[in-house]
Amino acid sequence: MKRLHWLLIILVLVCSSTLAAEDSNEARGLGMHFGTVSGNGYSYRVFQNDLGFQLTFGAYQYGNNTPSFLDTYYSSNGGTTQTVVKNGKKTLGSFGVNALSVLTKTEVSRFYLQFGFSYLVDRTDKYTQVYANTPNKGTYFKQGDKIHTVKNDDEWTIGIGPGLEMSGNNNLRLAIELPITYNQSKELIMYIPQIGLYYYFK
Repeated sequence: MKRLHWLLIILVLVCSSTLAAEDSNEARGLGMHFGTVSGNGYSYRVFQNDLGFQLTFGAYQYGNNTPSFLDTYYSSNGGTTQTVVKNGKKTLGSFGVNALSVLTKTEVSRFYLQFGFSYLVDRTDKYTQVYANTPNKGTYFKQGDKIHTVKNDDEWTIGIGPGLEMSGNNNLRLAIELPITYNQSKELIMYIPQIGLYYYFK
């Protein structure tokens, strides 16, 4: 994990140095991006000459705050107790930092190399209710209060690969990328495309 911290610091320094540079060819865009390395959500992208950076952030939440449980539970599996688990609220958040290096460009397109890091926050509230058996075979009644836990499925991803940004007019641009990635599950993956749509202010 320490290596990832250093990687994130290096990316931030590269982005900061790009932002600090003064150049009349600067182009800034705001839009949305979706991908494993870019992250998912609102995105801010800056190009200065042949260098650029991209920041992406998004968050979403859904599900029941506190799911309810019936007072009785029926099961033919036997045993003195039965355990019922239900999902509550699910929280998703995505953050990405990417450095961009332009390989070639025209008036209406940029072909570039992208290198970056993203972190996915994936938390699910879990509620567990225990039911105890009674003399009535197969009928169980609540035993105690429901127990709340949080399942953590956070995951980081790093990757590098080519990208193409195309312009339909002077301001609106579409970005398509095809990175090779490595993630927290130790999976090396190719051929999962990324896509972004930006409105450039210059």
